[in-house]
Amino acid sequence: IHSRALSIIDYADPFTRSKLAPASECAALIISPDAYHHSGKILDELSTAGFALKNLKMLRLSEGEAYELTGMLGVGEPSAPYAKLLCSGPVVAVGLMAAGSLEKLAQCIGDLKARYATDDVEQALAYAPSAPAHDAVLSFAFEHAHMPTATLEEGAVSCCVVRPHAVHAGHTGAGLGAIMDAGYDVSALEIFRLDEAAAKEFLEVYQGVVPEYNDMVLEMCTGPCVALEVRAENAVMTFRETAGPWDVEMAKELRPKTLRAKFGVDRVHNGVHCTDLPEDGALECAYFFDLLQT
Repeated sequence: IHSRALSIIDYADPFTRSKLAPASECAALIISPDAYHHSGKILDELSTAGFALKNLKMLRLSEGEAYELTGMLGVGEPSAPYAKLLCSGPVVAVGLMAAGSLEKLAQCIGDLKARYATDDVEQALAYAPSAPAHDAVLSFAFEHAHMPTATLEEGAVSCCVVRPHAVHAGHTGAGLGAIMDAGYDVSALEIFRLDEAAAKEFLEVYQGVVPEYNDMVLEMCTGPCVALEVRAENAVMTFRETAGPWDVEMAKELRPKTLRAKFGVDRVHNGVHCTDLPEDGALECAYFFDLLQT
């Protein structure tokens, strides 16, 4: 507001709280390793159901952390099989916001489990049984330090950023699903909120090169974005093909199946950022998954 970033810390009066608080209630969902490859589809279904993403992060849990999380989720006894599953691969923690989000998620979870849970461990998706437990899971996932999942391997990774306009439009899940269906391994995933200084720093290579640079910086500050580390052979050049041409109209005309053709609006709001130069793949991933973590 008036060029200042403000943090809202409380409601001004009980009436305002009664009107706005239910819409900002946050529920926690854990997608376990056996459903990791369905994460995009799950997020897309939740978006269609009316949820907005508040938090999103890929985690790798130690055995102790896995047991701690199972206690919060109340998965019952014996908890050992589920704890073993949780530390066997990537876990995706999701913070979901909607009016009456706890009840809404409870209504959705059965259908999601029916489609994405495995036969051997039922809770491929888990949510906390009570409001305080949801708060505990959200704090555990998004406020505590965990083992990094990003590999930052030069030549093997590219950075993809789902731009704020696409996140706001609910395209995060569909975009992630399209990336995974294309055969990429997503080795790091997290939601970020960039201020102007961070956006300028990340996009600095385009300053003086791309006419839309200033508008791109401003767009990256309009809301949360989602950064991914994607892995493939010759990752940067391969993922550039998947992302499609920078110009959305050109993408829709020549490469209609690309990410920018599907989720882009114009040259500034073109759906996703992707690394352009092979030598920058690990550096761009490190910006989000190393530098911004400190």
